[in-house]
Amino acid sequence: MECRDCGIEMEAGWGMIPVWGTLDGRPIQNGTTLNMVDAAYGPVMKCPDCGHSVYEGKMIVKDERG
Repeated sequence: MECRDCGIEMEAGWGMIPVWGTLDGRPIQNGTTLNMVDAAYGPVMKCPDCGHSVYEGKMIVKDERG
């Protein structure tokens, strides 16, 4: 994978990944607006030149329903 900014080949690395959820603690269901509510440290593809990173895993969701 090439960096969208530099065109340099990206390397495996670690970075911050957004965690999605609701701002007011409502349960997540169809039609719920999601916002970035937290972050997690995980594996990403990172540009060695500019530092741009891409996460290709599953979206991380924080549901407050306990």
